[in-house]
Order: sequence, then C-alpha cells, then structure tokens
Amino acid sequence: MKWTLLLLCCLCFSAYSQDYLVMNTGDTLRGKVKIMSYDQLDRVQVGEKKNKTTLTARQVKTVFADGETYHPQQSNHSIRFMKLLKPGYLSLYAFKEENQNFYGGRYLIKKDGTKTEVPNLAFKKILTDFLGDCPELREKIKSGQYGRNDLDQIIDTYNSYIENNTVMRKETVVFAQKSAQKVEPLEKLKKTIQSQNDFDSKKDALDLIDDIIAKINGGQPVPNYLVDGLQKYLAGIEATKEDLEKVTTSLKE
Repeated sequence: MKWTLLLLCCLCFSAYSQDYLVMNTGDTLRGKVKIMSYDQLDRVQVGEKKNKTTLTARQVKTVFADGETYHPQQSNHSIRFMKLLKPGYLSLYAFKEENQNFYGGRYLIKKDGTKTEVPNLAFKKILTDFLGDCPELREKIKSGQYGRNDLDQIIDTYNSYIENNTVMRKETVVFAQKSAQKVEPLEKLKKTIQSQNDFDSKKDALDLIDDIIAKINGGQPVPNYLVDGLQKYLAGIEATKEDLEKVTTSLKE
C-alpha cells in the first residue's frame, strides 16, 4: 500500500513538474525545455533525445521550465525569454544582463504594453515617470521611502491602485447608464410639455422636471412628493399622459 501511494505521488509530481511550452498557435509541446540566448532573438528547444524541436521567441507564447514561467519580451531591438517573478497588471520579470548567465536584471511591464528596465542609477526619476499615475506611489518613490529593494511593495501598491480605480470606473459607468435610463423619459416629457400651448402649471411642471433630473444626476433619491407634484401639474393635459406614465414607471425601477 505504501509503495502504491509513493508511486502515485511520484507520477503526480512528474506530471506536474514536466516542462512544456505554448506556441502562439495555441499548441502545447511537452518535454525537456532548454532556453538558448542569441544576439537578438532567443530560441527554445523542447523534446527528448533525438526528438527535439527548436523554436524562436517569436513563435512561443509561454515557456514553463523547472517550475518557472517565461514569456518572450521585447527589449530594445531584441526579444528575450524573461522569467516571470510577480504577475499582475504591473508584472515583474527577470532577464539575463549582457555577458551574464543568470537572471539578475529586473524589468517592469504593464498590461498596456508599456515597460521599463529597473535601473540602478536614476531609479527615482525613471520609476516616478513610469508609475506617476499613482500619486501615493509617486510620492513614496520620490521621497526615498521606496527604493530598488522595495519592488514587491511598489508593485503591490500600484496594482492595488489600478484595481480600485478600475472598480470605481465600472461603478461610474453603471451609475451613468442607470441615470441616463431615468433621465431620458423626463427629457422626452419636457419636450412634449414645451410643445403645448401655455397652461397655468406649465412653468411649474418644467421646473419640477429640472429638479428631478438634477437629483438623478447627483445620485440623490427622488422624493415621492416631486413625482406627485408633477402628476398634479399635468393632470388634464392629455398630450403628456403617455410620457408621464413612462416617467413614473422609470422612477419606480
């Protein structure tokens, strides 16, 4: 029983740890992976013994080798397989610096495609420019509170800022859409009233509609007395009946 469990564990570990790569076509190739650096275009070899395939960094989307993930990234005029250290909207990658055999360089890449190498010199200037859309982070880097050794905190702060702003933008869009749905029938009713011959409560009705629209656009609830007042002002004005019903229905939703 113990040997069976041990064998199953070994098989599971083997399947989990097996190297593979995903091509731009979506095809997956499995086998021992070897990343090879060239002058301007990295290559990757995958397979076992004589059954090996060599691909360029232009042909590959992702490489998984020895438990690490690599993506091809353009740097200057070269395309290199960079090691993913920290994923997110702002991701941290490691790369091999010139004449080095280890991944000692650091690269920051945003999902919008903008990127920068993490410098040793001029760190404050380059990072405040690159991440300047986050005011809190900009000030912490500028003041020296965050330096090159604080990349984890810098990335977490920036990604949190982007996530919160994205949520706020989505909420703003939803609010604007809901407001527009309520304002549209009010604007239509307003035009209908304006097209009618003068009647005693015409100006009061138009002023009341403007008050209701202002409350909707300001995110405030519309009190029932305003709706009741509008219905009272337009009582007996047959031409506004249909539009008024649409307004009251919309405001109840």
